[in-house]
Amino acid sequence: MAGIQVGGENTTLTIKGEGSLTATGGDQSAGVGLSRAWDVDSYGGNIIIEGGNITAKGNSEWGAGSGTGVIYGGKEAKTARLGDITIKGGKVKASGGSDSYGIGTGYKYSNCTNETEAITIYDDIDMVDASSIAGPVTYMHGEENVTANASDYFTITEDGDRRIIAAKDDTDYTITIANGIEHGTITGAATAKYWEKVTMTATPDFGYRLSKLTVKDSENNDVPSTGNSFFMPKGNVTVSAEFEQFTHGTT
Repeated sequence: MAGIQVGGENTTLTIKGEGSLTATGGDQSAGVGLSRAWDVDSYGGNIIIEGGNITAKGNSEWGAGSGTGVIYGGKEAKTARLGDITIKGGKVKASGGSDSYGIGTGYKYSNCTNETEAITIYDDIDMVDASSIAGPVTYMHGEENVTANASDYFTITEDGDRRIIAAKDDTDYTITIANGIEHGTITGAATAKYWEKVTMTATPDFGYRLSKLTVKDSENNDVPSTGNSFFMPKGNVTVSAEFEQFTHGTT
């Protein structure tokens, strides 16, 4: 079953509030949306997310984060179809399983149909972080469709299939290199806008290598980083690094 199962056609599941919610799909099912459909058709209603800190995890095998699960029909063609997925506010992290989208559809067998209706995102969101998104996205500013000039209202970062979407923030937040770094140096951009990808350059001393890059926000909270890169939070950061000694070859 899905972590949270939507109702049937023409129904609407609305998620809102200031709290946090994590929904994880069961076997071959979505985190929020439809369960696995095996030898049957499956039709679901709409999903609207208006607020909160929402994490939707599809099953690691064939389930979308927010959307549908797997559809299998055997010798007969079967259909899984979900209504609209609309994100109006809050922070949403949606990750799909194998051959599945973070927002959209799960896996389908060759003679089946697996689909969702429109995917719409408003600029009142804090952030949408999806491992992937099925099909086109409609971007909205109030009641105005701004898809044609979405970059005026949203910061959209693509990292492979991953799509990170945030409301536009033109503030240049500062990046400070911490004092006291030993056995190497860190250099990079002095400023970045909210949710831009920042890559720092680590230059170790001879006989050393980068062990760990540490990024802290203005309240000393950790900012996640991968290698030398991180996504800029909505605020200033301080970057530090640890370099470790290692055996250096001789030429």
